[in-house]
Amino acid sequence: MKYGIVGTFVKTAFANTAFNFMKREVPELNIHEYKKKVIKEYKAIVKRTPSVGSMKDNMFVMTIYAGALFIALYKEAKEDMLLN
Repeated sequence: MKYGIVGTFVKTAFANTAFNFMKREVPELNIHEYKKKVIKEYKAIVKRTPSVGSMKDNMFVMTIYAGALFIALYKEAKEDMLLN
């Protein structure tokens, strides 16, 4: 898939909420480094994912982009997200 407009929209719409949550819940996390790693991983996941068509052809495109973002968020902080 291409990063394009939909990828940018999903990142803009969901990332700040997730970063604010991590900042609040995991105060020892270096949030600036975490953000950089998440965005880099998100873009890499999107580029590796095969295309499923455009938004008008496939209503699940937005879901795939959001899933890529959530995977990147978890992958870069999985040690900090573990429940005790």
